Amino acid sequence: AWAKAKGFLSVEGHDANMQAVYLHVLADTLGSAGVIVSSVLIEYKGWFIADPICSLAIGSLIFVSVLPLVTEAGGTLLQRTPSELRGVVPEIRERVKGIKGVSSIESMHIWRQSSAMVVGTLRLLAQGEAPQLGDMTRDARSLLKEYGVTDACVQIELVHSGKSGKAPPVT
Repeated sequence: AWAKAKGFLSVEGHDANMQAVYLHVLADTLGSAGVIVSSVLIEYKGWFIADPICSLAIGSLIFVSVLPLVTEAGGTLLQRTPSELRGVVPEIRERVKGIKGVSSIESMHIWRQSSAMVVGTLRLLAQGEAPQLGDMTRDARSLLKEYGVTDACVQIELVHSGKSGKAPPVT
């Protein structure tokens, strides 16, 4: 029963604005139904307690249904990594390190900009020549796109080997 109610209270696959509109309309509908039910109980049964009980039940239902919306909005405002990507961030890092010429990843940040846009930034240290930077950038962007990143910014800093002729270690 709870699974059906939970599905009724959510708008899966829609953006946060549509979910907020749906919850607002649902709250108005439940409020009207609560007023009718409590009025009938007060009029015919004399149960004056029905009004606050209906109000508390409706308020609790709305509060529980709004929590996922508030959590999603908070995650967007805090630029948190989307939940569907949290488990694969180490895999993304390893695959980026595997791009030809990449020495290390200085920083990587992936966050949800809106319900339809996931943004990623990469700052890489790379070995090689300037003409190879375009290939590295393209490869890094296409890799991020495979994971659902819709807008990627890739910055590559070209590093040269030291006096020994050895390249810096891959980290």
